[in-house]
Amino acid sequence: MTLSDNWDFYFCSIDEKLASVFLDLGIADSAPLKDYQDLAYVRVFMNQPREDGLSSNDETDSLNALEDQLENKLTADDASVYVGRSTSDGERDFFFYTSDVTSWSSEVAEAMGEFPAYRFEQGGRNDEDWSLFFDFLFPSEMNWQVIQNRRVCEDLENKGDSFNDQREIDHWAYFPDEVSLKEFETKVLDLGFKLCGYTGAEEDQREFGIHISKVDLPSYETIDDITLPLFDLAKELGGEYDGWTTTVVT
Repeated sequence: MTLSDNWDFYFCSIDEKLASVFLDLGIADSAPLKDYQDLAYVRVFMNQPREDGLSSNDETDSLNALEDQLENKLTADDASVYVGRSTSDGERDFFFYTSDVTSWSSEVAEAMGEFPAYRFEQGGRNDEDWSLFFDFLFPSEMNWQVIQNRRVCEDLENKGDSFNDQREIDHWAYFPDEVSLKEFETKVLDLGFKLCGYTGAEEDQREFGIHISKVDLPSYETIDDITLPLFDLAKELGGEYDGWTTTVVT
């Protein structure tokens, strides 16, 4: 069983090695689920990983078929909930929450029987607070911003944006007091941003907000370099970077 269609991915480091995480973001609103208090996992050792330890294009079809098999077999009759996977160092870990971990070993062995070319490990433990999901799989604030950046770019692309032309990009940030807002303003103006105005409590209940803009090239390749310094600066000053918008240029 999967509980939402709000799945996404991000890159990070696990044990100082490059990793990718793919998870059900939508399930966070209802987790932890009282009927699924045991964490269970399947670790698959990839046969053709890339040099950096992530999955290769040569193995994509096999890994996708394996994932579908695990999800279909292990969540049948709502026995378990599939919540995500991590990939790093030549290994792919599939994570589930289940109502009864005692039969997990035999169920995994049966599911993996159709993939004899893959070595695997499996296990489980009690995790009624879903600590692995929230502390390991769920994105940090910065990784969440990266996900949002990609989603805005996807929206622009779906509307026909070519990502070839610079244009004004608007940014917003909010702060706990005027002092931190003004310090942020001073620093971003030095970086070439333009002050567009302030936002007050009457609009969104966050009193010390600022709207800035700058001409830049939005794209999948560039947007993190544009936004993450603003994210870091706002956080350093006790505030919150609240995202960006721009016009579509076809």
